Amino acid sequence: MRIEFNDSDSQVVMIGELTFNDHAAFREMLTRAMRSTGAKIVLDLSRLDFVDSAGLGMLLIARDEAGKGSRSLSLVRPQKQVERVFAVTKFETLFTVTRMDGSGAGRHPGISLWDGASEQSLARALRPPVVYCVEQGLREALLELGGLFHSLGLAVTTRAAFRLPVANAFVEAVDQRLQLDDDLRVRMLTVLHEAVINAVLHGNLGLGSSLRDNLAQMARLQRIIERRLADTEFGGRMVFVEASWTPAMLHLLVRDCGEGFARDVAFGIPEADGRGPRRCGRGLCIIEQLSHSVEYLNNGSAIRIGLMR
Repeated sequence: MRIEFNDSDSQVVMIGELTFNDHAAFREMLTRAMRSTGAKIVLDLSRLDFVDSAGLGMLLIARDEAGKGSRSLSLVRPQKQVERVFAVTKFETLFTVTRMDGSGAGRHPGISLWDGASEQSLARALRPPVVYCVEQGLREALLELGGLFHSLGLAVTTRAAFRLPVANAFVEAVDQRLQLDDDLRVRMLTVLHEAVINAVLHGNLGLGSSLRDNLAQMARLQRIIERRLADTEFGGRMVFVEASWTPAMLHLLVRDCGEGFARDVAFGIPEADGRGPRRCGRGLCIIEQLSHSVEYLNNGSAIRIGLMR
């Protein structure tokens, strides 16, 4: 990507492509534009030929940085592929977009920000026609947004995923779109809860199941959890929950930022007589028993679950 500035540096022409590989050039451009004296930053996209999901995330970061400085940021004259991507992702709801004829973009809610305060505020943030909801402050999540038809996505911190029933709010949001029957609703809530808690405890907080073998260990586990949630390195890690569907199937994807796991190791071993419950891996066992299909991806840091509708 190449950049051209006007004399005041507050109007910027972006040329070529805006992708993840351009983040350094974009950061330099934004730093220079923020040093300008104008109250408004204008990004001219008339010579920008291509933008991907990472590029969209960078534009959102630019908007947030401008807002911190009590300035506005607008996008001017998007062309062809860029305009198409804006439309597919409902991106125009977050910006003032001016086309060649000078018309402003209409508002089409697609991406929402959640304040992280409560289950009720999350339910509001997930209401249709939102397609992706991001907890405020998770800029990295904005780099992953893309246009997914007939889908719903959520990105939250580990801290929020542990303290609030995000699985409940997410199931309610899917139900608003699909009108789930009772059986599918129960199965979805059960497997999603287990997948999210696995992502939090074992993925992002890096805790093992052995800490839950007795009451004393469970009390120690709770203290460790609270310490790690208070640590931004752990508590600020992201958990992603996504749903997509067809007339026959509902697919769920839950991702964390941990190192993953080996399924056979995670399942552990049954009790000595071979008939009792396993000492670990019970959550994964529940998921596999209630799902039509289960895939472990990215070395176990992501799980894709298929439920028959």
